[in-house]
Amino acid sequence: MKNIFLLLISLSTFSVFSQKSNIDYSGGSNFQHRIYAGSQFPIGIHAGYELQYRRLQFAAFVGFTPKRYQNLVFEILQRIKNDYIDELGYLRDVAQPKIKFGGELKLVLGNNFSVGGTVQTFNATLQDTPKRLIKGILPEKLEEINRQIDDFAKQAPDIKNLYENKVIDAYLNSILAGPIIEKTVWLNENETIFIKLKAAYWFVVKRENDIISKDFNATEQIGVDYFKPIFLNKIEKVSSKLQAPSFGLELGIAF
Repeated sequence: MKNIFLLLISLSTFSVFSQKSNIDYSGGSNFQHRIYAGSQFPIGIHAGYELQYRRLQFAAFVGFTPKRYQNLVFEILQRIKNDYIDELGYLRDVAQPKIKFGGELKLVLGNNFSVGGTVQTFNATLQDTPKRLIKGILPEKLEEINRQIDDFAKQAPDIKNLYENKVIDAYLNSILAGPIIEKTVWLNENETIFIKLKAAYWFVVKRENDIISKDFNATEQIGVDYFKPIFLNKIEKVSSKLQAPSFGLELGIAF
């Protein structure tokens, strides 16, 4: 628990955001529009648009998870989910992050607090040889699969070359969701610029993983099709452990 507490403390970051706080619902528009940029550490950096109607806030954003951020997510998981510590270590080293998309739905409670839910993609690509993929994700089956590959190679030598040298792409596509709470601190008198502090906790709600083999001949494709379901089944188990807190701030303007 001490280590987890220290990790949570270390996840603080800086952000700035803007909007108008005092909405007169008796006249004028009930809508506010905002554009913003910021960071949800260690989930990533992003920019987005938010629409507020009375006390409801709807937001959509696009962003990116820097490799250093992604590595920290896997390191946190290694500490709290040590049943897959080796597999998570491989993902930390090899997985390359992709662009993310997400949204938020929040309710303004008053006193500059709002709470709600948030959802976003958390995707990555693995580019490696089948042998290294299996060693990283399926270490418990490495010896067995090596023996089977040797047997296959007696009839189809191309299988050995595929297994040891040919690079394939594995796609790890997850959707994360969780609760979010925000606190707004105004930076100017007319309340158009402020710092918004955010905290969320993310859980995996959907996973779509796949292996894509390009320019493979028929014999090589047989080899891929053999270990693909075993690999994807293990990736499903490992990716189901993806969950992490995030803390951040955002900078934006209201109009």
